[in-house]
Amino acid sequence: MRQYPEGIYPLIKELFEDPIAFNDDIKSKLPIAELEKFIQEYMDLLKTQPALVYLGDNFKDTTIVGDIHGDLPTAQRIMTLFFEEKINSLIFLGDYVDRGEASLTVILIVLSLMLYYPERVIALKGNHEDIKVNKKYGFLSELENIYGDDAKVAIELFDILYNFISVAAITPNGSICAHGGVPRPITKIQELEELPKPYLGIMTIEDEEKQKKIFDAFYQIQWNDPRDDLTEHFEPSMRGKETYYFNEHATREFLHNSRMKRFIRAHEARRGAFESLFNGRLLHIFSTGPFYGEIQCICILQETESETIVRDLEWNEVKKA
Repeated sequence: MRQYPEGIYPLIKELFEDPIAFNDDIKSKLPIAELEKFIQEYMDLLKTQPALVYLGDNFKDTTIVGDIHGDLPTAQRIMTLFFEEKINSLIFLGDYVDRGEASLTVILIVLSLMLYYPERVIALKGNHEDIKVNKKYGFLSELENIYGDDAKVAIELFDILYNFISVAAITPNGSICAHGGVPRPITKIQELEELPKPYLGIMTIEDEEKQKKIFDAFYQIQWNDPRDDLTEHFEPSMRGKETYYFNEHATREFLHNSRMKRFIRAHEARRGAFESLFNGRLLHIFSTGPFYGEIQCICILQETESETIVRDLEWNEVKKA
């Protein structure tokens, strides 16, 4: 029988016990007042975490999860591995919502794991933890369907919450974890320590040059992508204004200046479940499949002090990274 922390909300315990049933009846189980209560609990935790998180020794053996995008069976299986203690600690790289039909339940699972196991779970911000993106890719429609006249309140709650989710983490093994990629405006990851929370505070920085630098770094670490055919360190990306492709040289320099070994990211379905780039200095992991023909095996990435292993959702080894 699973052992839960003392004081766990009965509704969150119910979510952990049977997320499929919870999701099927979410309209009645999670009225707007309950959602407000939970979001405030998450906010209280997120406010204590800096934008750049230095992870402790509990993350020496850690499992890194790429995009989930409302894929409830995948979220459930990862949670089960955690409760079975096959997974020691978890780093989620963002993109919990949009595309899939269970975005609300999935993000509640991720945030609740972090809330009740803060020494073993960290959730980072992806580019889809953004209300403007949610409007285009489905999460807003899901909230409107669930909450009807109260949907505006739910949307505002998530808009505020997104302003407090950390954007990067550093593992004890020397890995930078973030959703997107190397940001052009900064030379080392430690410069993200300047990011204020809430992130709206960036716009209050009086020095316009510094404001732009910090905002662009915040934005690009969620959006930038690697390319191995670039002659320049950075080139404009097709994803939109102030997003960039970066090459191996940019990655090498960023890691060297940061005194880190590798960069672990998600963000690109087209790369499949896993890809090693730039002689292993950059690892890509993507952890959902139903919406992407490119994903043949849903994978997660286990990083220990001695090795990095790509695993499937049954905890079988797929390959050494």
